[in-house]
Amino acid sequence: MMGKDQAEPDHGTKLLRYALIGVLCIALAFIGVFGFRAVASFIFWQDEANQFQPIDGWMSPRYVVRSWQVPPKVVSDALGDRIEGGTPRTSLEEIAEARGVDVEEIIAILEAAIAAHQAKHP
Repeated sequence: MMGKDQAEPDHGTKLLRYALIGVLCIALAFIGVFGFRAVASFIFWQDEANQFQPIDGWMSPRYVVRSWQVPPKVVSDALGDRIEGGTPRTSLEEIAEARGVDVEEIIAILEAAIAAHQAKHP
């Protein structure tokens, strides 16, 4: 016959079990969120309506890279190593404003760089 002490886990073991369950739940939540984002992004970029869109001022350099399916280096080289006015998610309008040029000039630079890349890599 087992005593009460042997049949029930002690308080420390219960606490450890709850902590591990909590960590597992948090990990599963992260996997769910980032998994959903990855699948949603994949589905979005597989839609032909989102590919090869005319470049516009609201787009970010990152969006242009994905829409035109060019290496990021093509866009970063065209815009310069450092993107004035922010990050790869900064819009082309904001980049043009930071440089003090018209957004159409930035768009023309990108279109020329993309056309040159596509001519070399059909």
